[in-house]
Amino acid sequence: MYLPPLFVLLLLSSFVTPTEETLQFELPSILTSFFGIGNNGSSLSRHKRAASASIKEYSVDIEVSFQDPILQSAIKTLIANLSFPINLTDSATSIQRINVTTVCNQVGDNLQCACEEGFIWAPSICNANTPCDVSTKDSCNCINVTVNNGLYCKAKDASNVKKSFSLQIEQEFIEDLKDSSTPAYKNLTNLVETQLFISYNTLPGFESAEVTGFRKGSVLADYTIVAEAVTDATMQEANDRFTANIKNNLTLVDPAIVAEHRENITLSNSSPSTDVFVGDRVTLSCDVIISSYTVVYWYLNEKDLANTSYRTTVSSGIVKSTLTIPNVASTDEGTYKCIVVLNTDSYLAEYNLTAQNIAMNTLNTNVPCDSTNVSIVGCCPSGQSDALQLTCQNISGNYNTLKSTYLDPGTLCRVLSISATLEHCVSELFSTYSCTCFSRNGASKSGTVTVNYGPPSLQISGNDNVSQGDPIELVCATGASIRWTFTRSDGSFSGSVQTGYYNNTKENSTLIIPGNVINLNWDGTFLCSSGQTKAQKKITVISLLPTDQISTEPITFFYTCGQARSFNCCVQNNEDHYTRAELITSSSTISMTKNGLCFSVTHSFSNSCTLDPFDAGCRIFNKLNATRTSRNMTGRGIPVEDNNCKDPTGLSGSKIQISCTTLHPTKTGTLTLMCTKKIWSEVESESTCVSLALSRLSVEIQELTSPGSEFKIPGILLNISIAAFNESATITNSSNDIKNIVDLLTKVGELAQTVEVQTMQDFLNTVDVVVDNSSINTWRTISNESDRLLSSVETFARKLNFTTRFDINNTNLRLVGIIADGRDKSFGELFRFTNNLTGNVFISDLSTIKLNTSIVSIGYSTLKDILPLNNSSDRDETLNGLVMAVIANRTENKPFKLSLDYKISNTTLTNASCVFWDIHTRKWNDFGCRRLSSTDTDVSCECDHLTSFSILMSPDSGPNLRDDQVLAYITYIGVGISILSLVICIGIEATVWKSVTKNKTSYMRHVCIVNIAVSLLIADIWFIVGAALADMITNAAANAVLTSIRNACVAVTFFTHLFYLSVFFWMLTMALILFYRLVYVFHDLSKTVMMSISFVLGYGCPLVISVITVAVTQPSEKYRSEYACWLISKDTLAFLAFIVPAFVILFVNIIILCVVLRKLCRPAIGDKQKKDEAETLKHIAKCIVILTPLLGLTWGLGIGTMFSKEKSIHGIFAAVNSLQGFFILLFGCLLDKKVREALFNKFSFSRFSSQQTKSTNISSSDSPFSKTVMSRGVLNLFAKKGEKKGSYNINSAQESSSSSDIPSNSYSLLQ
Repeated sequence: MYLPPLFVLLLLSSFVTPTEETLQFELPSILTSFFGIGNNGSSLSRHKRAASASIKEYSVDIEVSFQDPILQSAIKTLIANLSFPINLTDSATSIQRINVTTVCNQVGDNLQCACEEGFIWAPSICNANTPCDVSTKDSCNCINVTVNNGLYCKAKDASNVKKSFSLQIEQEFIEDLKDSSTPAYKNLTNLVETQLFISYNTLPGFESAEVTGFRKGSVLADYTIVAEAVTDATMQEANDRFTANIKNNLTLVDPAIVAEHRENITLSNSSPSTDVFVGDRVTLSCDVIISSYTVVYWYLNEKDLANTSYRTTVSSGIVKSTLTIPNVASTDEGTYKCIVVLNTDSYLAEYNLTAQNIAMNTLNTNVPCDSTNVSIVGCCPSGQSDALQLTCQNISGNYNTLKSTYLDPGTLCRVLSISATLEHCVSELFSTYSCTCFSRNGASKSGTVTVNYGPPSLQISGNDNVSQGDPIELVCATGASIRWTFTRSDGSFSGSVQTGYYNNTKENSTLIIPGNVINLNWDGTFLCSSGQTKAQKKITVISLLPTDQISTEPITFFYTCGQARSFNCCVQNNEDHYTRAELITSSSTISMTKNGLCFSVTHSFSNSCTLDPFDAGCRIFNKLNATRTSRNMTGRGIPVEDNNCKDPTGLSGSKIQISCTTLHPTKTGTLTLMCTKKIWSEVESESTCVSLALSRLSVEIQELTSPGSEFKIPGILLNISIAAFNESATITNSSNDIKNIVDLLTKVGELAQTVEVQTMQDFLNTVDVVVDNSSINTWRTISNESDRLLSSVETFARKLNFTTRFDINNTNLRLVGIIADGRDKSFGELFRFTNNLTGNVFISDLSTIKLNTSIVSIGYSTLKDILPLNNSSDRDETLNGLVMAVIANRTENKPFKLSLDYKISNTTLTNASCVFWDIHTRKWNDFGCRRLSSTDTDVSCECDHLTSFSILMSPDSGPNLRDDQVLAYITYIGVGISILSLVICIGIEATVWKSVTKNKTSYMRHVCIVNIAVSLLIADIWFIVGAALADMITNAAANAVLTSIRNACVAVTFFTHLFYLSVFFWMLTMALILFYRLVYVFHDLSKTVMMSISFVLGYGCPLVISVITVAVTQPSEKYRSEYACWLISKDTLAFLAFIVPAFVILFVNIIILCVVLRKLCRPAIGDKQKKDEAETLKHIAKCIVILTPLLGLTWGLGIGTMFSKEKSIHGIFAAVNSLQGFFILLFGCLLDKKVREALFNKFSFSRFSSQQTKSTNISSSDSPFSKTVMSRGVLNLFAKKGEKKGSYNINSAQESSSSSDIPSNSYSLLQ
């Protein structure tokens, strides 16, 4: 097939160094040989320039023709890949560059020749030839050539310039002129461009003339001329030619041509940021350095913006036109032109506006609670801009996570990052954030994102296998709050693990189940979860019994030399969990043989053994190689003697211990045997044998600590009741079995959550066995266990779950349950047993019980003979009726009354007390219970709380209530007289204070008397208040009222204790002052020091003692008496806080009294030994009478009341002490001469006072008190010596002495 030839014209430039040879060669031949292809013609171009004096540069046009079109691209590729310069064979010539200028293709009869990039056709060639495609704008790039006559494209002149002009055509502008594809556009363009070429092609270096577009005004045809730079005159000549030529076809506006300038004009974005986003407010500013303008045009993508709001101003030689786009849209993108026209000059500037889109991207919605920063929202531009900003706020959820924004340098997105902690995951599962992405110029985009919080992937670490008794320790690595669940391997339970077993932190959750609760029921799968995230771990528990559950045989034994002894150790179950065992002795370790659940070995003692003690134990290994060692088996070597027991060997009179199972297959524990007369016999008192069946059930109960084990409780209780019934004959006679059953029932009661009626029936069936009449003697050896049994029944009954009345009737007890559902107004139940004992409980008003409360009443016929009593040394009390209990499952009830009626079992007993069993003190207590009536056969009681009740009665006549009332009357009357006397005493002291305190000694004496009176007055007032509160406690019915009264009673007790102690300490202060003045005659303390010491001693010491007492004893409720507002005297040290200081002070005061008496009996120095013994004894008696009430020695009678119940002693003590205030008034005030004189003077009895004073010096018989203790001024113990020698004159008061505090040889101590 014939292919038309293709022509490629090459422009080759080379340097040639002229030599003699090179000047003579033909360059075309060299080039032909270089390409290796034929040429159809070549011509050596002009000598273009001289590179230097010795180097010439030539440009050569080469025409290459070929028929295969593929070679065209091959040649272009070849030339593009050449490396220049290329040295030719003569090495003096090099090719500098090769350019493809023109490519011609044969199309029909013509050639179509096109210029390559950088080259153009000369205008003359364009005019002489037609274009290849008249529809193209660049019509002179490709031309049709009829004959290949060596036409080629020339290089574009780099020095050419482009001039822009506008032709103003007087013609209506139509929209088609905006579209280059319309006929109107093409026709007008061809018309104008034809005349452009004709008019401007004569310009030097003319390259092109073309229309660039049309715009309004009327019609403006914009065109450009590319040619060499010429003078304005030359360009004006060309413009005139164009105007003259075009007028033949078009009507023009004057001026017809406007010159376009691109200098002195700028068009820019005057907004704060050059980055433009969709939605921005953008202002384009067009500035021209001219002083005025004719018209301004704005265009967008050649579209006139005449209808758009823009504003033009002139200021300081600059024309400024601004175009504002309030809300940039995608349609506002493109090239903006600003044209400012001034006469024939047009100033043009362009600005390309590109608007970026704002994207709000959700990056993540799941945030792990491990404090990891997670990017959740991205604010991204569609272009390359970092000008966007992002703000977010939490709009839902209580937790505001830690958040921050940052710029992603890779994507230029502004990103919101948040982190969540473990506490966050606990508080909420999600949060919603509202975010806004915005630019500086007003563009924005908003959105919301909801973040879900959850832990990261969870992992559990820990051992897969544990031994029974070892803790399970698992760690769930997470930063979130999780919960643990457990599924037992047998599928019997699946549920939550107690929260107390694990602890959540920020880093992980640690599960630790202590070893003391780990048993085989913990074999299963543990799962930690947070939301939908979970992790699990299978735990296998291998049996490893505790030491006390490994049975050994023997326990203790004897051996002889040469004897072979078998040792056995056995486990109770799970044979396959144990692999081996060793017998460990002090000298060796011996492997044992496994035989089912037991391991055994025979050990032979040597014939020459030394009979040393022998200790051995079994070390048992499980699958995990964990070990447990049994208790020691202890042996003692003995010689072979005839009196030894055989099989097993034993020394006569000695004891050994063996397993109970050895002799009693149904028992387990330790059995003690004694060798007597060569025969082994059991020592029951030292044996711990218990029922084997019950022992195995005890192991099952210990395993109830695993989760979900509650469902096993009914079955265990059923088995306990069956075992108890089957072995009742031995259980009722075995204290060990009874204690074991009580332990089982107590543990079950603590572990059970709810109890069904049938389960309660099984529980009570077991109780019925252990409280049978046949067990009463056994209970007497373990009476303390009866309290635990009663508590376990009450605990179990409170957990009963029932909806209707039910009745459980056993031989020794009966239980009735009802629901306080509002239908019945009262509740009552009669209990009757075969021993002819009856009892009745009755609640008259069920409305005081909260609605739907379950009430359970229980009657016990034998507990009266089992429960311990509160017997004291002087009173023997006995339970003399049924023990009845009333229990409610709710405690928040209103005050109510519970009536109880008892039939007396022993009519010889009297003085019934209504009591309840106090589970805290484990004693019978009568608080809140009252006896309503009592006959020879029946007792009625009333109580205001629920628990177990009964009646206590004693064989004696009880306390004499009339005697107690007499003591009460004596006390109240005496205290009343005392309070009145103390008020009078304080009034007298206030009245005569200045008259009787003229010296230091008198001052201190009266200070003591006043403070004793004040303290005793306050103490007596608190005593009366306390007595009133005690009566209120006795009569109170409501628990709330009782609580308030008891709290008030604590305060009363404190103040009563405080001020009675103050009385004693002020008495001590007075005694010490007497002692100080009597013994230290020549030593003196200032009044200030004495006052300070007195008040610290009188009030400071009592306050410290009282505060310490209440702080130590009140928290344990051992501060005050149950029925009186006073310190409790039993089972506590509180009462000692009063007794000890009081008796110590009494002891000190007695000693001081003795010292005073001794001083009175001792003659003065130099006195004659003539003493009237009778007179001396008289003085001593007077001192005792005066000082005893003042120094509180009458309280010494209290010692007698502590050791004797004799009513006369109690009566004397009550009378003397309750009247102490009267004694203080009498001896401290009224019998004091100076006080009397001051009173007489105060109330103008001067005459009487004068006569009294004179009579003192004349004769004591003239005084009104001549026969009284005060006739000689007994209070003035250390006055000036009188007329009689050898004795102290206690008559003279030395009234003429000065009030000065200077010490002298005589003092008036009590004046």
